[in-house]
Amino acid sequence: MPEFIHSQPWGRRKFDVESWLLSLYLGVSPVYWLPAVSPAVVNLLKAALVVVAVWLLFSRLATTGLILFPSGLMGPVAFVTLLFLSIPGFVQASDPFVAIKFVVDVGIYAVFTWCFYSLARQGYNIRVLLVRSLTIITVLTVVVLVSIPIGLSDWPIPSELDPFASFADAGFGSGRSGWSGALAVYLPNALLLLTTRTSQKFVHPRVLFMLVVGILLGSQIVSGGRTGILVSLFMIVAFTFISSVRWMVGAFVAVGVFVAAALVPLEFWVTHFRLDRISSTEISLTNLNALSTNRVNTYIMAIELIRERPFRGYGMGQVWMATDLGEVFQIHNLWLRLAVENGIFLPLFFLAMVCSALCKSWQLLALSTPKDTDDRIVAFALGLVLLAGTALSLAEPRTLMGTFQNTAVWWATVGILLGTYAKRKAIDARCPRGET
Repeated sequence: MPEFIHSQPWGRRKFDVESWLLSLYLGVSPVYWLPAVSPAVVNLLKAALVVVAVWLLFSRLATTGLILFPSGLMGPVAFVTLLFLSIPGFVQASDPFVAIKFVVDVGIYAVFTWCFYSLARQGYNIRVLLVRSLTIITVLTVVVLVSIPIGLSDWPIPSELDPFASFADAGFGSGRSGWSGALAVYLPNALLLLTTRTSQKFVHPRVLFMLVVGILLGSQIVSGGRTGILVSLFMIVAFTFISSVRWMVGAFVAVGVFVAAALVPLEFWVTHFRLDRISSTEISLTNLNALSTNRVNTYIMAIELIRERPFRGYGMGQVWMATDLGEVFQIHNLWLRLAVENGIFLPLFFLAMVCSALCKSWQLLALSTPKDTDDRIVAFALGLVLLAGTALSLAEPRTLMGTFQNTAVWWATVGILLGTYAKRKAIDARCPRGET
């Protein structure tokens, strides 16, 4: 049995090279290209990085006999069930590579979740790892923002990623939506900066928090990805509700966002959110379709397709063939896409998995007493990461399942939440509240 740490529920045990490798991978996971480096090489390097990190970690844990797996809807049986429910989509796929990739992706999700579950369960300092990864992505985002005043904002990204996006739009990501969505998942972890203790306080935690939030949000505003910025704004509104945890945090955030929004011309917001596409103020299907870039139409067609084949779907990778819309259009909703391709049972079961993780974040928050200020911030930040990824999946076709790179932080957070909750329950069982 693992030896639990009783001083802090978030742990203080340190780990070596795996910690830095995992931090580096989480920090560069949404990076798809680099100057003078092709996307293929970047993906190969990232794959090698995560394989080495996970292999070293599990090797170390195996030598001590402390590899732990969660139970319930995020355990091994759940992921096997997920693969079983994908059989209708698997056998109907015209491209075997698409089906094989799905199996590999599910395997990666499982291993990554269990990896971070084991670390959090045994009391390793996961918070430091997340702050490191946040630092890496923030530095990369600063490079993107700095490119605007120095005249490199129009530098095109590789055409195979997005032939129409510039460096300012898509950053180091796969496109506008991909970069903006990835930053939305990272943004809640800025809350962890409020609990980071340093021997030399060169920057006040609140100032550092506001600076990081401003950098990430600024890059999203420049980008054309609407879903990402809407999710980030929702996260910021949620931040204001925990101002009692860190006094004036909510006020700082609210004032900062208001000032930043006021400095941006109204015409920019109208163009950015495609409000100029609406022909009138009337709420109609035509206007909604224009505003959503034809997404409403694809949602309606997806629902019709699900009604025709609710249990067996049309096969993985067959969405555009089934809808006769061509490859230009996809169903920009993860749950509808999974239902069309695999039948309704797979997305329903995956939804149950996601809901179970979200419930654990709420339960973990409830376990922290009002005096446990730092613990409550950490619990809230991790819960917001899950909420951000789930919200993105409502308007993106592959967020959470199908694009591991952009949501690696989300799956890591699932494991951290489950492991931390199990550890906290074990601590409370051995040392009930009120006892010393």
